[in-house]
Amino acid sequence: MSRTIFRNASGLSHRGQMSTAKDMAKLTLHLINQYPKYYHYFSKKVFTFRGKRYRTHNKVLRHFPGAEGMKTGYIRASGYNLITTAKRDGHRLVGVIFGGNTARARDRHMKNLLNRAYAKVQTEKLLGISNKTKRANENSRALAPRGGKTDTSTKSIWGIQIGAFYTRKPAMKLARTLFRKHANLLNNGQISIMPLRKSRNRTLYRARILGIGMRTAYRACRILKQQRQACMPLRLPKTIQIASR
Repeated sequence: MSRTIFRNASGLSHRGQMSTAKDMAKLTLHLINQYPKYYHYFSKKVFTFRGKRYRTHNKVLRHFPGAEGMKTGYIRASGYNLITTAKRDGHRLVGVIFGGNTARARDRHMKNLLNRAYAKVQTEKLLGISNKTKRANENSRALAPRGGKTDTSTKSIWGIQIGAFYTRKPAMKLARTLFRKHANLLNNGQISIMPLRKSRNRTLYRARILGIGMRTAYRACRILKQQRQACMPLRLPKTIQIASR
Protein backbone atom coordinates (compact mmCIF):
# COMPACT_ATOMS: atom_id res chain seq x y z
CA MET A 1 0.00 0.00 0.00
CA SER A 2 2.70 2.44 -1.05
CA ARG A 3 0.18 5.12 -2.08
CA THR A 4 -1.72 5.23 1.22
CA ILE A 5 -1.29 7.47 4.27
CA PHE A 6 -3.50 7.06 7.35
CA ARG A 7 -3.50 9.79 10.01
CA ASN A 8 -5.84 8.05 12.46
CA ALA A 9 -7.33 4.64 13.24
CA SER A 10 -10.86 5.87 13.87
CA GLY A 11 -12.14 5.94 10.32
CA LEU A 12 -12.86 9.66 10.61
CA SER A 13 -11.77 11.90 7.75
CA HIS A 14 -8.46 13.76 7.96
CA ARG A 15 -7.07 16.14 5.34
CA GLY A 16 -3.71 14.34 5.46
CA GLN A 17 -5.14 10.91 4.64
CA MET A 18 -4.66 9.68 1.09
CA SER A 19 -5.23 6.38 -0.67
CA THR A 20 -5.99 4.77 -4.03
CA ALA A 21 -8.54 2.25 -5.22
CA LYS A 22 -5.73 -0.24 -5.81
CA ASP A 23 -4.44 0.06 -2.26
CA MET A 24 -7.94 -0.40 -0.86
CA ALA A 25 -8.31 -3.56 -2.96
CA LYS A 26 -5.03 -4.83 -1.48
CA LEU A 27 -6.27 -4.09 2.04
CA THR A 28 -9.54 -5.88 1.33
CA LEU A 29 -7.77 -9.01 0.08
CA HIS A 30 -5.55 -8.96 3.16
CA LEU A 31 -8.61 -8.85 5.43
CA ILE A 32 -10.20 -11.75 3.59
CA ASN A 33 -7.06 -13.91 3.61
CA GLN A 34 -5.70 -13.08 7.07
CA TYR A 35 -8.94 -12.83 9.07
CA PRO A 36 -11.33 -15.34 7.48
CA LYS A 37 -13.21 -16.04 10.72
CA TYR A 38 -14.35 -12.40 10.88
CA TYR A 39 -15.09 -11.93 7.19
CA HIS A 40 -18.70 -13.09 7.44
CA TYR A 41 -19.59 -10.00 9.48
CA PHE A 42 -19.35 -7.85 6.35
CA SER A 43 -22.25 -9.74 4.76
CA LYS A 44 -24.69 -9.11 7.61
CA LYS A 45 -27.81 -7.40 6.29
CA VAL A 46 -29.55 -7.23 9.66
CA PHE A 47 -28.33 -7.60 13.25
CA THR A 48 -29.64 -6.95 16.74
CA PHE A 49 -27.64 -5.14 19.42
CA ARG A 50 -28.95 -4.46 22.92
CA GLY A 51 -32.46 -5.15 21.82
CA LYS A 52 -32.36 -2.80 18.84
CA ARG A 53 -32.52 -4.06 15.27
CA TYR A 54 -30.16 -2.52 12.69
CA ARG A 55 -30.38 -2.89 8.91
CA THR A 56 -27.49 -2.29 6.51
CA HIS A 57 -27.66 0.74 4.22
CA ASN A 58 -25.34 -0.99 1.73
CA LYS A 59 -27.76 -1.40 -1.17
CA VAL A 60 -25.24 -3.26 -3.33
CA LEU A 61 -25.01 -5.93 -0.62
CA ARG A 62 -28.80 -6.14 -0.46
CA HIS A 63 -29.52 -6.23 -4.19
CA PHE A 64 -26.49 -7.53 -6.12
CA PRO A 65 -26.44 -11.36 -6.52
CA GLY A 66 -23.35 -12.80 -4.84
CA ALA A 67 -22.39 -9.61 -2.99
CA GLU A 68 -20.58 -10.21 0.30
CA GLY A 69 -20.41 -6.59 1.45
CA MET A 70 -17.33 -4.72 2.74
CA LYS A 71 -17.38 -0.91 3.13
CA THR A 72 -19.35 2.16 2.11
CA GLY A 73 -18.00 5.65 2.73
CA TYR A 74 -18.32 9.36 2.09
CA ILE A 75 -16.06 12.36 2.68
CA ARG A 76 -16.29 15.86 1.23
CA ALA A 77 -12.93 15.68 -0.51
CA SER A 78 -13.60 12.61 -2.65
CA GLY A 79 -17.36 12.04 -2.63
CA TYR A 80 -19.16 8.71 -2.32
CA ASN A 81 -16.87 5.68 -2.10
CA LEU A 82 -17.47 1.93 -2.01
CA ILE A 83 -15.60 -1.35 -1.66
CA THR A 84 -17.59 -4.44 -2.60
CA THR A 85 -16.65 -8.10 -2.61
CA ALA A 86 -18.76 -10.64 -4.46
CA LYS A 87 -18.56 -14.37 -5.10
CA ARG A 88 -20.20 -16.37 -7.86
CA ASP A 89 -19.43 -19.94 -8.89
CA GLY A 90 -16.26 -19.91 -6.78
CA HIS A 91 -14.96 -16.66 -8.28
CA ARG A 92 -14.48 -13.81 -5.83
CA LEU A 93 -14.05 -10.26 -7.12
CA VAL A 94 -13.12 -7.07 -5.33
CA GLY A 95 -14.50 -3.81 -6.70
CA VAL A 96 -13.38 -0.36 -5.53
CA ILE A 97 -14.92 2.97 -6.49
CA PHE A 98 -13.81 6.43 -5.37
CA GLY A 99 -15.60 9.71 -5.97
CA GLY A 100 -19.20 8.95 -6.86
CA ASN A 101 -21.36 12.05 -7.27
CA THR A 102 -24.26 10.39 -5.44
CA ALA A 103 -24.73 7.17 -3.49
CA ARG A 104 -27.09 5.90 -6.17
CA ALA A 105 -24.64 6.64 -9.00
CA ARG A 106 -21.83 4.99 -7.04
CA ASP A 107 -23.90 1.84 -6.43
CA ARG A 108 -24.98 1.65 -10.06
CA HIS A 109 -21.39 2.00 -11.23
CA MET A 110 -20.27 -0.78 -8.88
CA LYS A 111 -22.94 -3.17 -10.17
CA ASN A 112 -21.94 -2.46 -13.76
CA LEU A 113 -18.28 -2.93 -12.91
CA LEU A 114 -18.83 -6.30 -11.26
CA ASN A 115 -21.20 -7.51 -13.97
CA ARG A 116 -18.60 -6.71 -16.64
CA ALA A 117 -15.93 -8.47 -14.61
CA TYR A 118 -18.05 -11.59 -14.18
CA ALA A 119 -18.86 -11.62 -17.87
CA LYS A 120 -15.11 -11.62 -18.54
CA VAL A 121 -14.58 -14.44 -16.04
CA GLN A 122 -17.29 -16.49 -17.76
CA THR A 123 -15.73 -15.86 -21.18
CA GLU A 124 -12.29 -16.94 -19.95
CA LYS A 125 -13.83 -20.05 -18.41
CA LEU A 126 -15.42 -20.99 -21.73
CA LEU A 127 -12.09 -20.42 -23.48
CA GLY A 128 -10.23 -22.55 -20.94
CA ILE A 129 -8.23 -19.67 -19.45
CA SER A 130 -7.09 -19.94 -15.81
CA ASN A 131 -9.87 -18.96 -13.41
CA LYS A 132 -7.82 -17.79 -10.44
CA THR A 133 -9.34 -15.18 -8.14
CA LYS A 134 -9.31 -11.82 -9.89
CA ARG A 135 -9.51 -8.29 -8.60
CA ALA A 136 -11.97 -5.91 -10.18
CA ASN A 137 -10.19 -2.69 -9.32
CA GLU A 138 -11.72 0.55 -10.55
CA ASN A 139 -11.29 4.18 -9.75
CA SER A 140 -13.69 6.78 -10.83
CA ARG A 141 -11.73 9.75 -9.55
CA ALA A 142 -8.54 9.19 -7.65
CA LEU A 143 -6.52 6.09 -8.67
CA ALA A 144 -2.75 6.61 -8.54
CA PRO A 145 -0.52 4.54 -10.89
CA ARG A 146 1.89 1.97 -9.56
CA GLY A 147 5.55 2.81 -9.28
CA GLY A 148 5.11 6.34 -10.62
CA LYS A 149 4.77 5.18 -14.22
CA THR A 150 3.45 7.63 -16.75
CA ASP A 151 -0.23 7.15 -17.54
CA THR A 152 -0.61 6.21 -21.18
CA SER A 153 -4.40 5.84 -21.15
CA THR A 154 -6.24 7.81 -23.82
CA LYS A 155 -9.49 7.58 -21.85
CA SER A 156 -8.53 9.64 -18.81
CA ILE A 157 -7.11 13.00 -17.77
CA TRP A 158 -5.16 14.06 -14.69
CA GLY A 159 -5.68 17.00 -12.40
CA ILE A 160 -5.83 18.12 -8.78
CA GLN A 161 -8.59 18.90 -6.30
CA ILE A 162 -7.80 21.75 -3.94
CA GLY A 163 -10.97 22.29 -1.96
CA ALA A 164 -14.70 21.71 -1.56
CA PHE A 165 -17.30 24.34 -0.63
CA TYR A 166 -21.04 24.65 -0.18
CA THR A 167 -21.22 27.55 -2.64
CA ARG A 168 -19.64 27.94 -6.06
CA LYS A 169 -18.05 31.36 -5.56
CA PRO A 170 -15.32 30.44 -3.00
CA ALA A 171 -14.49 27.30 -4.98
CA MET A 172 -13.88 29.34 -8.12
CA LYS A 173 -11.99 32.01 -6.17
CA LEU A 174 -9.58 29.46 -4.69
CA ALA A 175 -9.03 27.74 -8.03
CA ARG A 176 -8.29 31.02 -9.81
CA THR A 177 -5.99 32.23 -7.03
CA LEU A 178 -3.87 29.09 -7.04
CA PHE A 179 -3.94 28.88 -10.84
CA ARG A 180 -2.45 32.37 -11.11
CA LYS A 181 -0.01 31.86 -8.24
CA HIS A 182 1.40 28.69 -9.81
CA ALA A 183 0.92 29.64 -13.46
CA ASN A 184 4.30 28.24 -14.52
CA LEU A 185 3.27 24.81 -13.27
CA LEU A 186 -0.46 24.80 -14.03
CA ASN A 187 -0.59 26.87 -17.21
CA ASN A 188 -1.69 23.93 -19.40
CA GLY A 189 -4.61 23.11 -17.12
CA GLN A 190 -8.18 24.34 -16.92
CA ILE A 191 -10.30 25.21 -13.90
CA SER A 192 -13.26 22.95 -13.20
CA ILE A 193 -15.87 23.38 -10.47
CA MET A 194 -17.57 20.02 -10.01
CA PRO A 195 -20.89 19.91 -8.11
CA LEU A 196 -21.58 16.98 -5.81
CA ARG A 197 -25.20 16.50 -4.79
CA LYS A 198 -25.62 15.61 -1.13
CA SER A 199 -28.56 14.68 1.03
CA ARG A 200 -30.93 17.37 2.36
CA ASN A 201 -30.81 19.12 -1.01
CA ARG A 202 -27.30 20.47 -0.47
CA THR A 203 -24.63 20.69 -3.15
CA LEU A 204 -20.88 20.62 -2.59
CA TYR A 205 -18.67 22.41 -5.14
CA ARG A 206 -15.24 20.83 -5.65
CA ALA A 207 -12.48 23.12 -6.90
CA ARG A 208 -10.26 21.37 -9.44
CA ILE A 209 -7.60 22.10 -12.04
CA LEU A 210 -7.64 19.48 -14.79
CA GLY A 211 -5.67 18.51 -17.86
CA ILE A 212 -2.19 18.95 -16.35
CA GLY A 213 -0.82 15.41 -16.62
CA MET A 214 0.04 12.87 -13.96
CA ARG A 215 3.53 14.08 -13.07
CA THR A 216 2.42 17.70 -12.84
CA ALA A 217 -0.54 16.73 -10.64
CA TYR A 218 1.69 14.98 -8.11
CA ARG A 219 4.30 17.73 -8.23
CA ALA A 220 1.65 20.42 -7.73
CA CYS A 221 0.23 18.63 -4.70
CA ARG A 222 3.67 18.29 -3.15
CA ILE A 223 4.25 22.03 -3.53
CA LEU A 224 0.78 23.02 -2.30
CA LYS A 225 0.94 20.77 0.75
CA GLN A 226 4.24 22.38 1.72
CA GLN A 227 2.26 25.63 1.76
CA ARG A 228 -0.44 24.02 3.96
CA GLN A 229 -2.91 23.93 1.08
CA ALA A 230 -5.07 20.82 0.71
CA CYS A 231 -4.46 18.99 -2.56
CA MET A 232 -5.43 15.64 -4.01
CA PRO A 233 -4.22 14.21 -7.36
CA LEU A 234 -7.08 13.03 -9.57
CA ARG A 235 -7.45 10.72 -12.54
CA LEU A 236 -10.76 11.26 -14.32
CA PRO A 237 -12.60 10.09 -17.45
CA LYS A 238 -11.94 12.25 -20.49
CA THR A 239 -15.67 12.75 -20.90
CA ILE A 240 -15.78 14.98 -17.81
CA GLN A 241 -16.81 18.57 -18.44
CA ILE A 242 -14.25 21.31 -17.78
CA ALA A 243 -15.47 24.80 -17.00
CA SER A 244 -13.75 27.70 -18.74
CA ARG A 245 -11.75 29.91 -16.43
